[in-house]
Amino acid sequence: MKLAGRLLKLLAELAFFLVGAGLVFFISYYFGWTLLKGAVNWGNDVPFAASFITYLDRVWPTVPNWMYSWAGGMPFLKNYSWIPTIMTVFVRRQFDWTIVQTMRWFMFWSVPLAAAGLIVLTRQLTNNWLLGWIAGVLMVISPDSWLWINFGGFYNFVLAVPICVWMMVAVVGVLKHRSKVGWLGAVLMYQLVWLFHPMAATIMTILVFFAFFGFRRKDEPFFGILMQFGLFLILAVFLLGWWMLPFYALRADNQGIGVGAEQMVGLTLKEMIGLEPAHDGVFVTSTFFLASVVVLAVVGAISAFVRRSRLRAYVLASLVTLFIITAPLWAMWIVEKFTRFWILTNVRTALILRFTLPMLAAYGAASLIR
Repeated sequence: MKLAGRLLKLLAELAFFLVGAGLVFFISYYFGWTLLKGAVNWGNDVPFAASFITYLDRVWPTVPNWMYSWAGGMPFLKNYSWIPTIMTVFVRRQFDWTIVQTMRWFMFWSVPLAAAGLIVLTRQLTNNWLLGWIAGVLMVISPDSWLWINFGGFYNFVLAVPICVWMMVAVVGVLKHRSKVGWLGAVLMYQLVWLFHPMAATIMTILVFFAFFGFRRKDEPFFGILMQFGLFLILAVFLLGWWMLPFYALRADNQGIGVGAEQMVGLTLKEMIGLEPAHDGVFVTSTFFLASVVVLAVVGAISAFVRRSRLRAYVLASLVTLFIITAPLWAMWIVEKFTRFWILTNVRTALILRFTLPMLAAYGAASLIR
C-alpha cells in the first residue's frame, strides 16, 4: 500500500509539472515564435558564437587546439562556452540544419525550458504547484527573458539560463532533503553551468550562497553554513581543474581583463521596470521587468519575512543584485580591486532577478489573496 501511495503521489507530481510545462511552452511560442522563423536582431555576441561553431563544424569530430581565423591565431580554449558550441554542431549535423536554424532552435527553447525549471524550483520552496505555474508564466512574459536574445544576442549566455535554473533545482533538492548522495549531482550541475558560460556561473554562485542560508536550521551556526558552501565550491573547482586551469593559462589577457567604461553601465530602478528607456551602451542589453511583477515581488518579499518563508534568502539575493546593478561606484571599486570579478559590474547580473522576481511575485499574489 505504501508503494502504491508513493507511486500515485509521484504520478500526481509529474502531472502537475507537465501541465505547467505545457502552459509555459504555449505562451513562449506565442511570444517567441519569430525566433524560429523571421527576422532576429542578432546583437553582438551571436556572430562571435557562430564563428566558433562554424570553425568547429568544419573539422568535427576533431576539436582543434588552435583557431587560426581570430586575431592572427588564438587558443580554441578561449571559447569559454564549450558545451553550447559542441551541442550546436552536433544537433546541426544530426538534423542536417543550417547553423543559423540550429541557433534559432536553441535560443527559442532556452526560455520555456528555464520557465519549466522555475516551476519546479518554486514548488520546492513553497510546496505549491500553483505558485510554480504562476512564477513560470511571469518569467515567460517578462521582457527580460526575450530582450537578451533579440537585443543583446548573448547566444551562449542565453543557452546557459535553463541550466542555471535546473542547477538550482538540484542544489535546493539536496539542501531540502539533506541528501548526502545528491551532493555530487548538485556539484556536477554547478560544473555544467561553468562549461555553458563562466559568467553565468559566477553570477549564479551568489544565488547558491543565499540558497545555503535559506535552509539553515535554527540551531545551526552561520560558520557551519559557510563551511558547507566553501566545501561545495572547493569540490566543484577541483573537478573543473581539467578545463579551468588551461582556460586561464591560455588566455591572452591572463594578466587581467581590460574593462571599458561602456561595460560598467548601471541601471536605474525606473529603467529596470520599463518606466524610462534604458541606456543603450556598447556592451549593455536592455534589461527590464514588468512593473506589475516588480510590485507583486515587493509584496511577496514583505510577506516572506512576515511568514518567515524560505524565500527570505531569495529576497536578500535580489537586494544584493539590485545594489550591484544600480551602483556604478561599487562597479568601479570591484574592477579596481578584483579585476577577475568584473562580471559583477555588468547588467547580466540581472540573471538572478529573472528567477527571483517571478517567484516572489507569485508568492506576493498568493499573499494578497490570503
